Amino acid sequence: MFLVGIAVFPGSAFLPGTPDRTGTEAAAPPTIEAIGELIRTGHYPEAEAAARQLLPQVEAAHGPGSIQVAALLDLLVGALWQGGRAKGPDTRALAERALAIKEQVDGPSHPGVAVSLNALAMVLKEQGEFAQARSLYERALHIREQAFGPDDPQVADSLHSLAGLLLRSGDYEAALPLYRRALALREKVLGPDHADVAKSLNNLALLLWNMGEYAEAGPLYERAVRILEKLLGSDHPLVARGLANSALNLWSMGDYNGAKPLYERARTILEKTLGPENADVATVIDYQALLFHDAGDDGQARVLYRKAQAIFEHALGDDPRLAESLHNLAVLERDAGELDEARRLFDRSLAILEKVDGPGHPDVAKGLNALGLLLRDAGDEDGARSVLERALRIRQDTYGPDHPAVGETLLNLAQVLDAGGEPVGALDAALRAERIGREHLRHSVRGLAERQALGYAAVRTSGLGLALSLAAEAVDPDARRKVWDVFTQSRALVLDEMAARHRAVHGVQDSAVEQLAQSLDSTRRRLATLAIRGPEGEPPEVYRRLMDEARREEEDAERSLALRSVAFRHDQARAGIGLADILAALPPDSALVAYAYRGAVERPGPPSGARPESRGEDPCYLAFAVGPREVNPSLVRLGSAGEIDGLVRRWREAVGTAPGVVRVARRRAEDDYRQAGEALRRVIWDPLAPHLQGARRIFVVPDGSISLVNLATLPEGDAYLLESDAVIHYLSAERDLVHPYEEPAPGEGLLIIGAPDFDARASSSPIGPQSAARRPPARARDRGARRDGSFSAPERGRGLEAHCADFRSMRFSPLPGARAEAEEVAAAWRRGGAQSGATGGVLRLTGSAAGKAAFKQAAAGHRVLHLATHAFFLDDLCLSALTSDPATPSREAGPPPPVKGDSPLLLSGLALSGANRRVAPGSPVDADDDGILTAEEIASLDLSGVEWVVLSACQTGIGRIQAGEGVLGLRRAFRVAGARTLIMSLWRVEDEAAREWMKRLYKSRLSGLSTADAVRQASLSVLRDRRRAGGTTHPFYWGAFVADGDWR
Repeated sequence: MFLVGIAVFPGSAFLPGTPDRTGTEAAAPPTIEAIGELIRTGHYPEAEAAARQLLPQVEAAHGPGSIQVAALLDLLVGALWQGGRAKGPDTRALAERALAIKEQVDGPSHPGVAVSLNALAMVLKEQGEFAQARSLYERALHIREQAFGPDDPQVADSLHSLAGLLLRSGDYEAALPLYRRALALREKVLGPDHADVAKSLNNLALLLWNMGEYAEAGPLYERAVRILEKLLGSDHPLVARGLANSALNLWSMGDYNGAKPLYERARTILEKTLGPENADVATVIDYQALLFHDAGDDGQARVLYRKAQAIFEHALGDDPRLAESLHNLAVLERDAGELDEARRLFDRSLAILEKVDGPGHPDVAKGLNALGLLLRDAGDEDGARSVLERALRIRQDTYGPDHPAVGETLLNLAQVLDAGGEPVGALDAALRAERIGREHLRHSVRGLAERQALGYAAVRTSGLGLALSLAAEAVDPDARRKVWDVFTQSRALVLDEMAARHRAVHGVQDSAVEQLAQSLDSTRRRLATLAIRGPEGEPPEVYRRLMDEARREEEDAERSLALRSVAFRHDQARAGIGLADILAALPPDSALVAYAYRGAVERPGPPSGARPESRGEDPCYLAFAVGPREVNPSLVRLGSAGEIDGLVRRWREAVGTAPGVVRVARRRAEDDYRQAGEALRRVIWDPLAPHLQGARRIFVVPDGSISLVNLATLPEGDAYLLESDAVIHYLSAERDLVHPYEEPAPGEGLLIIGAPDFDARASSSPIGPQSAARRPPARARDRGARRDGSFSAPERGRGLEAHCADFRSMRFSPLPGARAEAEEVAAAWRRGGAQSGATGGVLRLTGSAAGKAAFKQAAAGHRVLHLATHAFFLDDLCLSALTSDPATPSREAGPPPPVKGDSPLLLSGLALSGANRRVAPGSPVDADDDGILTAEEIASLDLSGVEWVVLSACQTGIGRIQAGEGVLGLRRAFRVAGARTLIMSLWRVEDEAAREWMKRLYKSRLSGLSTADAVRQASLSVLRDRRRAGGTTHPFYWGAFVADGDWR
């Protein structure tokens, strides 16, 4: 990587002109001056030779334990370090001797000791002894802070050196504040345009780039370049390197057009100052080639690769940089179908790497991995298998058995074994790849924001796609069982980890436990960083040592936290839940259906002619099922994702459209719905029906666009699935059936938020005596909205969809039916509480009292939350951090794109009191009580004692969909917050229909029915009443609400 940090070697402290401040050192003789000048001008071998020649003379003149000898040793170590010989046999001994002399003569806290501590630390760092180096850097920093105060430039040097070590060792979290402090200190003491400020800007930007914070890194790189131009002129090589860094940062954000001219200018500067045949010129050209390749211009990329390779060969001969360029061109030719040319390039690249680095180097494994894919594409399964098995051995030896790079090679090997007719071996390799990828994701997500975690989950290496295909073809039921077991542990993993993080924040009262939890998170982030980053130029043995050290730290932190935290032990237990636990927890006479969206899978077959014949499989849906009388699970391929997603869209259009009042229009709407519903049922339900015979309760785990379907509404003859004997209940993941630990004590009572006054000012006392809210005008009787944010009376729904540009201009109209609903639900709770065992009273907040601050203050203590208001979902016209359409779940593999846009949980929410005031002219906006409660804000609440959340609003169950993670919206937010069950709607709900359904729901629940039975009974009773009255039985009126979570 040409992205470079500007090293800060405290060579100035070794040179005359910066003596120790106490004055104990003698004045430097001229010969030491000369050595210092040689180091300053880059003549490191000459400086080393002069220092070695002078050393006996200084020892004879001043004694072998003198400060003068120590100063000369510091210079000698500096010459060796700068000359790339820090790993030499005597360098460490020289640095240790200098340190020992100064400690003996001046004492361990003398400022001169800090100079030698830094020198030894840098030597140890280059030798891979990061822990010892860190200890020395920290000691040097402490000495300088005590001697000079916190604002001295030498303190900044120590901060910078320590941060650089932490950057190399993968501890970005610890490095960041040190780099920031060093920059601020240098700006304060040295001024904003000093060379050291440019170094700090560059290296802070480098750290931020490694952390994926490209937007913050960009301005820092640009400012560093401006300072260097001012100090050194616009044509200096350091300016070129800064430009190249800035270009790579823009490229990382997808800004190809911004990166190209910066690379071109960097190249021009280096050609002018270093000559056109310099290796650094070739490095920039090679990066230009990569950029054009990434941008899709293969022709220009080829020209640039070949030019770079010619320079590398002339300047360096057989060098790893030439091998890397050959490898990159080989990948281009392979992707273009030029397999013979790609093979020639791969072979030459590998020959160079094996010659220079040795046959067991990880870069050799990288080349073998790529060559294996080429041989697979050419139909040479035996050759592909051989090179991939060799790559696997190297990566396991270098990285350990659980590294993501090992998982990548395992997945490639699985594809080769599949193509070669070895499905058992292919399945085992694919499942092992998936386990590695899953555990790496689990370690990574706690250090990432949810949007970043979801982005990584969508593109990580995953063996599930191939494993699902192989299991669907397998005769052996054990194959299906193994794949389902792995699938259950990978499903909704980010959701579970976000919930665990949430519990860690809200459930910790013990400061010692909190510190242990923070320590564990820090070690996990470091381990994830090291795994993602790879060796980054470190020798294999050093990288393996770093990985092993980070794993040991993680294991120690986990053990310590488990001893003190019940919640952490619970999270560990949940993470270990497998299929056997799930099936054991399945209630009697129950069935389990688990849908699986499987992305495109590459399955090359035997070659046909000159090119291989592909068996690539398009995205599809499958479903696992196990019935009450079945021992072994079944796996059914349902159909292509394109077909099923289209059927879901058609069904949603039909089910979400009110039939109307005119008989002809109503009949046509019913016929349209039945046609759409029957077509969908035949594909996603009928193939599973044979496995569900005799089930009284069917638990369903949806995936992809099926998450937006209420299966109970699908027509079956003249009736609906709702009217069959089985109760259908939804789960976010199969493991939701298992309760391996004691759950938090439930809250008490019912909190109702209903009919907020959207035009009211925020209440100054959120919870207290309620003022009589004015009754809204009779004309405003709808709970729905058009896409432009205006409200349409005919549908009378509870919801809002709007363009992102219109978010701040969304306006919400009153909901008179919601006020009546709030009163009826409160009355039902009071009547039924005694016989049902429901404890606690009712807190009903309506009108101006139904505000955001009031909800956030009161929600945590209640057992049931009922919200009757407008919901909103900013649909695909909005840019979010995830760009998948609900019917097109995210891809499984590929380079992670830059995370752009808002968090998906900012795209949905609820409107509460004062929501319209935030757009009134001159109205101050208080973010804590602005009337808009986003899903992201909900996810930050502690709702661990809440058993039910009832969202009596439109489309509260929809949102962005990510395969394997579910719907990213209100339903996810309440689950992350800890609520056990969410009752929500899948389409716009007619105001009076919602009110009537809710009355039936609470009546059923308070009569003693389980959650699943109460939801079914509410829908069933509304449907039967409509049928008896001769009205339409269209599910629009009775089927919008579903429950997700604890069925009990």
